[in-house]
Amino acid sequence: MGAITTPEALQDGRIRYRSGANESGAYEYDRWTERPGSIVRISLLRALRASGQYRRVLESSSQAAGDYVLQGRLYEFGEVDGASIQSKISLQVELIDRKTNRNVWDRMAEREEPVTGKTVPDVVQSLDRNLQRVVSETVAEIDKFLTMQR
Repeated sequence: MGAITTPEALQDGRIRYRSGANESGAYEYDRWTERPGSIVRISLLRALRASGQYRRVLESSSQAAGDYVLQGRLYEFGEVDGASIQSKISLQVELIDRKTNRNVWDRMAEREEPVTGKTVPDVVQSLDRNLQRVVSETVAEIDKFLTMQR
């Protein structure tokens, strides 16, 4: 499991929001316990391990070698205000064959989830539900791809 990189705006840990096409900001006193890129990385790592499809799923910082590296870029992870409040996740992930160092699979996931209330905890709950869906769909697609490779 490699890194999930993020734009600079997501690196300070503040919960982000967007209104309209060009206006964005961050809640000053509401922050993630981990940076969004780490949250996504940990969620993917846990889901891959929990799938039971792999002998081992390791972090790239470990010394063990594997067949593939999963890495990605998180473009958006926050609240979107419009006619209704939504949470939005935009995540691109790719699977790299370690032998050839080539991209053998990739996926762009962009998903919005309704926020049921108007508070920051409501946004956080929506983002959590949204992330769980994105992660489970991504892991299912990786499983399908790798099953076809065997």
